[in-house]
Amino acid sequence: MEEKVIFSHLIGQVPSPNATTNKVLVLAHREELIDQAYRHLCSSLPQKSVDIEQGKRQASPDADVVVASVPTLGRKYSSRIERFDPNQFKLIVIDEAHHSSATSYLRVLGHFNALLNDETLPIKNKDGTRSDILVWGCTGTLQRSDGVGFGNVYEQVSYSRTLFQMWEEKWLAPINAYSIHTDADLSKVAKNQFDFVVSQLVKQINTPERNNTIVKAWLNHKDNFKSTLVFSANRQHAKDLTEAFRLSGKEAHLVDGQTPSDDRAELVSNFKEQKFPVMINCGVFTEGTDIPCIDCIILARPTRSSTLFQQMVGRGLRTFPDKEYCTVFDCFDNFSGCDIVTLPSLVGLPPNFNCEGQDLVKVHHEMQSLSENNTDCYHASSLSEAREMSKESVMGHSIDYPTNSEIDPAMWNHTNSSEPKISPILFDNKEINKVHYTMWRKFYMQIRKDSVWGLSLNKNSIYVLKNGAGNFDVFVHIVDRSSCKFSVLANHESSRSVENYYHVMTSASASTALKCGIVTGERLVGRTRMMLSSPNASWRSQPATYAQVKLIKRLSLGLWKGSDQQLTKGKAAAIMNGFFLRKSFNRLETLLQRYFDEISNYAYNNG
Repeated sequence: MEEKVIFSHLIGQVPSPNATTNKVLVLAHREELIDQAYRHLCSSLPQKSVDIEQGKRQASPDADVVVASVPTLGRKYSSRIERFDPNQFKLIVIDEAHHSSATSYLRVLGHFNALLNDETLPIKNKDGTRSDILVWGCTGTLQRSDGVGFGNVYEQVSYSRTLFQMWEEKWLAPINAYSIHTDADLSKVAKNQFDFVVSQLVKQINTPERNNTIVKAWLNHKDNFKSTLVFSANRQHAKDLTEAFRLSGKEAHLVDGQTPSDDRAELVSNFKEQKFPVMINCGVFTEGTDIPCIDCIILARPTRSSTLFQQMVGRGLRTFPDKEYCTVFDCFDNFSGCDIVTLPSLVGLPPNFNCEGQDLVKVHHEMQSLSENNTDCYHASSLSEAREMSKESVMGHSIDYPTNSEIDPAMWNHTNSSEPKISPILFDNKEINKVHYTMWRKFYMQIRKDSVWGLSLNKNSIYVLKNGAGNFDVFVHIVDRSSCKFSVLANHESSRSVENYYHVMTSASASTALKCGIVTGERLVGRTRMMLSSPNASWRSQPATYAQVKLIKRLSLGLWKGSDQQLTKGKAAAIMNGFFLRKSFNRLETLLQRYFDEISNYAYNNG
């Protein structure tokens, strides 16, 4: 609703270029959004004539503001849009603007000559030129699931806010996050480009046991909720969840795409007035829903799409009188081997982390604080466990995150640390792996007669080692730049002389160097990808693949003495990672000889 308040005020502030160009077109893609915009504009602009163009409803030729359906105007071969003269309109407002790159929207914008010039577009401006009409869009969905951008429609983002900013600034209701653990096995569900295949997903999640588990979890807190919205996977799932709530003695109603419009409007109206406590929906209330009284969300439908997930959660984030927070129940199924979005994963925590009903943003900040003392907290399965783990510092002392000034992404930076030299701290593999949730490998460095630790990230590698001055260096070897999602390093031009090896930082502290290696890894591939390298990751216990066994035999690694049947993915990955890390480091070691000589000479000459 907030976006409708904004664009109703915007309409009066956009000047008309001449006496005949003063109309406004408001575009939306669903009937509920069209009716919401119409009601709000009539109330906010009583001096203007507002009408609707959708289905059997045709706007008056004299209307000042036309609220139009994109499926009606943008349908291929439809002549409805010819009723509107582009020369009469000064402004096009697009509600739920993340849809505006879709072909149906482009057809409408092309009719009004409102598309930016781009030869790659499938739709062109009607007159082949760009008009002066202003196109303004608003949305609470920050991205499209297909990754398509909006550069062909909008020239710039005028204003934006992240979820965290809106929570911090009190524009959104805070979330209290609960976990519902079930036995559904999502690893057996097929996936398409963006999400799970719904037909297979339903077979795993729509069971009496799982549905009853969800209802029981809700009943344990039912006295705290007045309006609960449940998201289901398909119509049958919604029906069965509705029945499960009713059998518990609670009034619940179902709304989906087959619910008649009049019945849907009545149900939504009664739900807004809190005449019944639970509404189960299937694909209806994921966006553009104005029911601010919702104080509980149940995510009974797992998803791999962060866009869909945020849309579902967002239905409960509107503020409302006497609504202190929105409680969200997140179902934790067996998602081994799946990329899945959950509430904890939104704030960088493991997907199955139990927030124990605490404020999600506060949990995020607390985990950041706890991890400063013991980064092994990210192994914890719950907030309580993380608090206990934080009481013990890793390796007997705390590890500080390096500041931005400490991390130098410039290639082969030979600037030396002014920190005093210290004796090397030696770790074995088990000790160093306590530093974080990653799997480090230890090697012996021939030229320094000392140890080096390596971390494999896809085809890239990170090394922490002691230099000739007694300090510790962090190096990165980037082989696959396409996998470097978040790192500044990936944008640097490589030099043939260093073969994509980057010197990141020099530190007198082994612990700071190790921490820098971890932070660099997160910048390279992201925390989610780093989590996959956890020594405790569930995939490690699965049987090794045929490709893994074949590669180990072909390389004659000779490190595995058991049978192929006993070899797990984790053991196979450790063998191969060790081999490739060692191979990569052999080349780095040769390149380092001159570098270490320079460091030693510097330390000798400067006392």
